[in-house]
Amino acid sequence: MTAVPALVDDACNLISEFKDMLAQTFDPTHVPEGSQHTHHLSTPATVTIKGPLSIQQYYDLAETNQTQSKYGKYQVKKRKPMEPSLDLLPVPEIVVGQRDDWIAGSPHILRFWEKLRLEPYSSRKNVVYFVVYPQSSELEEAIKCFFKELGSMYETCSLGSHQPGVAGEYTRGLVPVQLLPESAGQTETERKTKSYMAACQKLGSTLGTLPTENLHVVIYMVNPFAHSTAYFDLGHCFTKLMVAFHAATMGSATSVTEKLRERLVLQLVPIEHVLRPTGFGGFLKFGLKEIAFSVYTKCLQLVDRTQPKVCSSDIMMSFEDPTPFNEVYAPPFVLAKSVRNSIQFSLKRSLAPYPTLLDQNVFLHLAYCWSLDRRWFLCVWIDSRGELLEFAALEAGRDRGVDATRILAPVFNETWERTLRLSRRTGYSWHFVVGKLGLMYNEELQEWMNVVRTTPNVSIVCMDIDSPLQIYPSTESATIPPEGMNTPTSSGAPTPEAFTSTSSTLNNSMTAQNRLDVFEDASGETHALLLNHRVAFSKTRRRIIEGVLSGDIAEGGDENWMLPLASGYLTQTPVKSEAPNTETFCLEPHSLEVCY
Repeated sequence: MTAVPALVDDACNLISEFKDMLAQTFDPTHVPEGSQHTHHLSTPATVTIKGPLSIQQYYDLAETNQTQSKYGKYQVKKRKPMEPSLDLLPVPEIVVGQRDDWIAGSPHILRFWEKLRLEPYSSRKNVVYFVVYPQSSELEEAIKCFFKELGSMYETCSLGSHQPGVAGEYTRGLVPVQLLPESAGQTETERKTKSYMAACQKLGSTLGTLPTENLHVVIYMVNPFAHSTAYFDLGHCFTKLMVAFHAATMGSATSVTEKLRERLVLQLVPIEHVLRPTGFGGFLKFGLKEIAFSVYTKCLQLVDRTQPKVCSSDIMMSFEDPTPFNEVYAPPFVLAKSVRNSIQFSLKRSLAPYPTLLDQNVFLHLAYCWSLDRRWFLCVWIDSRGELLEFAALEAGRDRGVDATRILAPVFNETWERTLRLSRRTGYSWHFVVGKLGLMYNEELQEWMNVVRTTPNVSIVCMDIDSPLQIYPSTESATIPPEGMNTPTSSGAPTPEAFTSTSSTLNNSMTAQNRLDVFEDASGETHALLLNHRVAFSKTRRRIIEGVLSGDIAEGGDENWMLPLASGYLTQTPVKSEAPNTETFCLEPHSLEVCY
């Protein structure tokens, strides 16, 4: 089951009905309604249908007859009965600046950024901005007030300066969009979108003469549209702006112009945030701070790439990129680095160079997913501390009737080449983690192993946000049949026979008394549950999820069952409100399924 009702009572009733159906399906004595013959299934002789299970019961399931699974060089190991684990993941500390120094602390200090006079982890970024908005005198006044407060918030947080830009006919950073004459057969939405594009093209040509060198230029695009593709259309408008800007600066290939081309930043702002004083849920200050930090994060730093080439037998470093400038992600804060108590080295071999000696366990994560129509391949690279961040959208170019496996090789090869180029920016010996958002099947896994076969230290995982594991608190109102009911005496499903309940114990010093209630009083905690059995899945599960989203559930097709090397879950408990009068929803823990 990949989807269950939100209410606990409805979920328990559905599970009870599903349990009845399973019992009837695998009961050899059951005669279906309207049939005169009993049905016989080729199933094991003894099986019990249990459930709903408690966390402890599900945790104690173990594979007694575990088969060896091998995917290329990856092979499952035989598990010990005591191996499953339930770990509380600690909240990592972050590093921020304060008075020209760096400090480490809890992420909760971000809410008190101004009071603690914190500063960004990276350097300050000065900003000049232009606001593209529908022409209106009333809206113009609201725009001036909103962005004045936003500028005050940006500068109060010590992120840099935030000033309106002046270029050509545009003063005080205002770019009003005047409606173009209506064309025949044109809808009102198309007319407004075309007007936005024309205004952005004109602004792009004007920015080509902007003499600013050390400031980032932020284009705030106020979204007045209500149709579903509004943000896509505004992104297309910004593309038109960039094309016009490049055309205006084509004849002036100076270093100043090259830097300015890389400093144009887009920030979309819903018109409701500007017009409604109760925007952002009534907390305008928090909303302004969120936009300010979003702008700061999008503004990349430019560094000179004219550095000498360095080669070593132990590290991979190359600075052969002919581009004069490199865009570097510069975040406002990063995760704190763990301090090593000791460093292992040997006098029999040459000492590893810095920084490999101090950072021997650094991870570069590549996360990706496919668009719903499988045309676009979206990927993000990030390191374990958040100091490096890159993203890309690659067009897969899949046509109807073309085998899906044929598009994997070129897309995966290009993605991995980009990954290796990113890894060569530093002298780290990276551990690579390739993670898919969604389920991964045989052909996709095999293609990844073909791509990364010559690269050491590579792990491949997948994570499904639509996890079939649903955790509900115990409730007296939910009526669940007691254990022993709905259990056939003979015959049964093929999979439960391979699982037995063990007397394993939870690690991290969790006692038998508190491990059953680990989620009862938890608030805002994340637990990692590593199972002692593996959870198989088929392509039917993916087709159902994608069909619900697209409104077209495909029937039939190859099941293509996948049995991972290991299965587990990341479970996040919601933050409980301390206010007694605050109405809260979705109090059940949310689980993400992770397969290795």
